[in-house]
Amino acid sequence: MSEIPFWVTITTTCADVISSLLDAENKSIPIEQLAIVEHWKGVQRPLSNDCKIHKLWTAWGDEKTRVKFVLKRIGRKRRRRKRYESKDDVVYPRSSEIEKLMRIIVSQGETIRTQLVKLHEREKQIDVIEETVHDARTKLAGKDYLLRALNEEGGPKELVELNERLGETEERIVELSSRLEEESGECREMITSSREDCLRLRILNDASSEEISQNQRSISGVRDLVNERTELASRLEEELDRADFEERELRAKLDRISNMDPLKVPTSDVRNISPQSSTSGYVEDDDDEGEEGFGEEEVEEEDDFSPRETSSSKKLSFSKFTKSILKAVGVSLPPPPGLKAKDEDILLDDNSDTGLSSLHSSTDEGTYTLDTLV
Repeated sequence: MSEIPFWVTITTTCADVISSLLDAENKSIPIEQLAIVEHWKGVQRPLSNDCKIHKLWTAWGDEKTRVKFVLKRIGRKRRRRKRYESKDDVVYPRSSEIEKLMRIIVSQGETIRTQLVKLHEREKQIDVIEETVHDARTKLAGKDYLLRALNEEGGPKELVELNERLGETEERIVELSSRLEEESGECREMITSSREDCLRLRILNDASSEEISQNQRSISGVRDLVNERTELASRLEEELDRADFEERELRAKLDRISNMDPLKVPTSDVRNISPQSSTSGYVEDDDDEGEEGFGEEEVEEEDDFSPRETSSSKKLSFSKFTKSILKAVGVSLPPPPGLKAKDEDILLDDNSDTGLSSLHSSTDEGTYTLDTLV
């Protein structure tokens, strides 16, 4: 291979090298069956066809003399590997090869570490040399030796232009600094005003929260009052309904009484009505006995009277009873012909319990009382 002349450039790959070698030998072998193998200290590494050989060669540096590139056939080995793979599911490398690879890795790591240490030492040496040179130049030419060297290299025109540019930049810097100060002052004023506004808003918020709490309390009190008033109104409505019902009953009874014929009312029904009953009643007394009620003696005396006297007395007592009831309700009934009612016989006593009055009528002969029909 060393006798075959060919040119290698940066863009040449292993496939190009293999094709050129095959052309030189006049052999027709597929490139896939051949590969360039790299030898270095007993270590072999097959290279891919896309690998650029010139770049790899230059990367070795001082170890170029120990590196060799050999063209080998790889098709049969692949076939053998396939056969072995068909027999065994997993192919493990040999222990000797693993040991060699581990030794290579360890040796490469050691070389890398030594190279890094050397680089750090060189960098430190360079820094020390630069510092010493800078100190020596500052002692000889002063601190501005770099500016002087630049001025000596450039002409006076360039210096004038540079000075003008520097002046313009300085003016701009001053303007910008003044603007920044003004804007910073405005920002401070805005911050102070915003803080004051925040304090005012906090005070107003506290006051509004207190007012809201007071309003809520007042609303709760008003609600309680409204509930109480509604309860009272419901009670009053119930009482009014009861009073209306009682009034209707009384009016119905009064209508019945007014429509009744006093001659048809039996004496026993008239006498049995007493003020202690649930409905309104009356008691008729004689003129001689005063405020006493009917007794057994009065019944015996009435039995001695004639039927005419009994009928007239019944008419008189029933008319008084109806008049007392009509006065309690507020209805006036004209007196029947042939009878004269005495003003002293009927007395009205107003005692309002449920909106209606209980009446008591009295005469010289006896007392006539009217209670509520509740």
